[in-house]
Amino acid sequence: MKRLVKIIDGAAGYLAAAGGFLAGLILLAMVLIIIYEIVVRRFFNAPTVWSIELITYLMLWFGFLTLAVCQRQGRHIYVDLLVSHFSPRTAAIWKFIPLAFTLVFLVILFLTAWGNFWHSFSTGERNVTVWQPAIWPMKLALPVGCALFLLQLAADILKNVQALSSGSYREGAPDPHLVKRWWDNPWLMIAFFAALMAAAGWLLFSQPLVGLIVVLLVMLFAGVPIFVALGLLGITGLFLHFGGALAVTQVPNVVYGSMGNFTLAALPLFILAGFVLQGSGAGEELYDLFGKWIGALPGGLGLATILSCAFFAAISISSVATAATIGLIALPSLLKRKYPDSLAYGLVGSGGTLGIMIPPSATMILYAAVTEESLGKLLIAGLLPGILLVVMFGLYTAIYCWRTGAYERERPASWKERWQALGKAIWVILVPLIIILGLFSGVFTVLECGAVASLYTIVMVLARRLIAPRHLPRILADCGNNAGFILIIIAGALTMGRFITLLRMPQLAMTAINNAHLSPGMVFLAIMVMLIILGMFLEVASIMMITLPVLYPIVTGLGFDGVWFAVLMTLNMEMALITPPVGLNLYVIQGIAGAQLATIARGVAPFFLIMVLAMFILYFFPQVTLWLPNLVIR
Repeated sequence: MKRLVKIIDGAAGYLAAAGGFLAGLILLAMVLIIIYEIVVRRFFNAPTVWSIELITYLMLWFGFLTLAVCQRQGRHIYVDLLVSHFSPRTAAIWKFIPLAFTLVFLVILFLTAWGNFWHSFSTGERNVTVWQPAIWPMKLALPVGCALFLLQLAADILKNVQALSSGSYREGAPDPHLVKRWWDNPWLMIAFFAALMAAAGWLLFSQPLVGLIVVLLVMLFAGVPIFVALGLLGITGLFLHFGGALAVTQVPNVVYGSMGNFTLAALPLFILAGFVLQGSGAGEELYDLFGKWIGALPGGLGLATILSCAFFAAISISSVATAATIGLIALPSLLKRKYPDSLAYGLVGSGGTLGIMIPPSATMILYAAVTEESLGKLLIAGLLPGILLVVMFGLYTAIYCWRTGAYERERPASWKERWQALGKAIWVILVPLIIILGLFSGVFTVLECGAVASLYTIVMVLARRLIAPRHLPRILADCGNNAGFILIIIAGALTMGRFITLLRMPQLAMTAINNAHLSPGMVFLAIMVMLIILGMFLEVASIMMITLPVLYPIVTGLGFDGVWFAVLMTLNMEMALITPPVGLNLYVIQGIAGAQLATIARGVAPFFLIMVLAMFILYFFPQVTLWLPNLVIR
């Protein structure tokens, strides 16, 4: 048994790593193809007829090749509120439930995708464009990705069986109080879960709207990966209500359409730029720059922390990456200068949230992929609200430090030191300038901005020897892994979204709102409160993918602007990042500082209230959001 598990796990690990490495190379190829298109179009007036389609094809292969390595590294997102409280033995037994659901989903996806591919291959199907490429290479990506994922899943199942049989699942002595709790009995919990799923399944069959919500909640809180819960629910709903097995055969096309979305191709490119700079010491150069120029002001290092987060946010589309990069540098400096612990944690946690507001923004890219709003408008719309948050955070920090004096002020830096710091950081500052000026001037599309920023950061860090060339393949692979789990959530969500659309859920919700005679303001308030509550339990991409197919038609149906709603939703997602118990930025700070979660939560609380105030400002003054995008893009 041990030898079999070792062989299968070794093969799965090798193939998963190879898939991740190949995905990294594909990402680099996407960057070079886009740069080539920019050069031949702008300088030779000879745009290609193949680059857009090739990028789409490569995007599919990129996304599907990352699935197995994401599974191996535990990157796929799931809700662990229940599972994390189980004893080691119960957790090991319970692990078979999410593994089983994932297995069922993958088998269905593989079989339908293989049939889809084989039909395309055997008929010689081609795309109806000027280039007219064969479609089967694109459709082969999904069955290959599923096959790699299934092998890794088989290895995980066998390893879990081996762990249970040998008792190696134990990580230290189990908590005796935890073991005695009634709900920690695995067989009782499995029986309870089976009863809940049976009841939820009956509801899905008889009352599909109610059943959809109940089934989703049961699967999520059982620890089923979010992309599996969404995708399997969509498949089941289509099978039960809209054509049986024939309806399920359309699922691969939904997945191709979601992960092959040209808009989404910008996501891994911006992630790549952020990853390269994250490992290059860029955060230290930014923090040193602002520390030298404004460190002597009241709360100067606190202000430097916020500005460093803002500038890094204009490079990286990840709030977690922003909080981690700046936090590693800022927290020791703030605590050394005797800033209160809670204030230091609040500055890093809240400053990190700017990563999804200031362009480029992952949430805006996801929003555009689902709603088909202009991505250029969405990214530009986040700039002024992002600056507003920076100003509000800075004012609070300066006033707090001025009134309390609870810190040691930095000595004023000499002008020589300031210019030296600027000389080091200018190469990093050029990255957000390239992105923002490219978007505002219209010189580059959003996708081209991502490619130019990625290529610039790679060349810059290699030329300055901030990263050794041998480390670049690892960075490319890590970037693929971090983009992959988001892309598959989108695929699962749009599968469920197809079911929601056919149920006419948004239209029924609008009818209910009209019958209840609720004002648009009250409906919008209810939506914001619901998103805040969801932010306490779910990760940002998951919240958006689950709710947007329903909320966007409702909001625009009430007469609100879709771009304006995107900014308010993003602000709400920023709040989710610092809201316990699932706020990811809180755990980043805890990992860096080793502080108690309660202390960190107290530190971010004032900044959470500032965000609430900013939300009211943006609600009552929508031109703060809409003026720039309407001015730049008509």
